[in-house]
Amino acid sequence: MSRVVFRKHPLDTKVKEGESFTLITKTLSAFGVPVVWDADLGKGWEEVGTGKYLTVREAKTSHAGRYRCVVDGQASRYAKVEVEEASVFEVIQNETGVDAKPEVVAKAAKAVRKKMPASLKE
Repeated sequence: MSRVVFRKHPLDTKVKEGESFTLITKTLSAFGVPVVWDADLGKGWEEVGTGKYLTVREAKTSHAGRYRCVVDGQASRYAKVEVEEASVFEVIQNETGVDAKPEVVAKAAKAVRKKMPASLKE
């Protein structure tokens, strides 16, 4: 096992459901030593990726948790990732596109709310 110096640890981040996030690390270590990303999403640490960057596209609430990188058996500080649940309005806007007219999105959200069980309404 070689000595590893973490020059940059992954940082805490907060995103909305559907957005992407990237965690970054910078290390000094022996050439060719891989960077492994682990996540603790409520069931203990599990490997979720490799490389200096870890990108999650279209985050889900299940991506919320703690993330760290491990190099040659040595772990960085962990970053806490929070994923805020998207509202019905935001989900419809994401599905219809950013360029959708606000009145179209609002009308679609109203229609969905009418059909939605009361227990699920915001």
